[in-house]
This record gives sequence, C-alpha cells and structure tokens, in this order.
Amino acid sequence: MEAIGAFYIAQTNNSRLPTFTAAYNEETTTITVTTSETPLSVHFWYANAAQSRDFRMQTLGDKWVGRSVPVSLDGSYSATIGEPSSGWNAGYMQLRMKGPLSGIDHIFTTRVWITPDTYPQAP
Repeated sequence: MEAIGAFYIAQTNNSRLPTFTAAYNEETTTITVTTSETPLSVHFWYANAAQSRDFRMQTLGDKWVGRSVPVSLDGSYSATIGEPSSGWNAGYMQLRMKGPLSGIDHIFTTRVWITPDTYPQAP
C-alpha cells in the first residue's frame, strides 16, 4: 500500500517521479541499475528453482532471498544472478526512493531475469 500511496500523492500533487534504468548482461548474468536520484536503499532478490522454471510462491515456496546492494564508484548498483548448479536462477532489483511525504516512499522493481534463458520444453 505504501508504494500505491506514494504514487497517488505524487500524481495528485503533480510531483515528478524518480526514474531508473535497468540493464542485464547475459554473459555475466549481472543486473545494473542507474537512478535519477540516490535511492534510500537497493535490494537484490534472487532464487533457484531446481525442478521447474516456475518462481511463483505457491510453486517454489519461500525461497526468495534478498540482500542489500552497495553503490558502485560510478553511481550504479549491480548484482549477479549467477548460473545455477541445477534448474534455473532468477533475480531482480528493488529500489526504495524518497517519496512525496515523510514515511511514504516510492518502491520500484526491475523486471525479473531468469538464467539460463531456456525452457524445459518448446512452447
């Protein structure tokens, strides 16, 4: 609800929303995020699905793990998903940025990337 509240307040007050870009390097399985302003925090969330390419909570269970991501010298934030020992790995970044009111922050996420980018059978 916090993210929706921050978005609603920003829209009704014609406030500018923070922006970010995300890039994924398939060779290194690294996600890199750059932002228009310094985030309050950045977290990398990742999981392994050894049996199927399905990362939903009802299928995988509580397997998503998060960790803080420090800022790089160039001002970007990077985290590596890594190749799985079996099955598939997935990861995404979550950014918490100053919101329109104290205690109501913007929360953004990148898309989810899965490695390897293969399917167990042809679609």
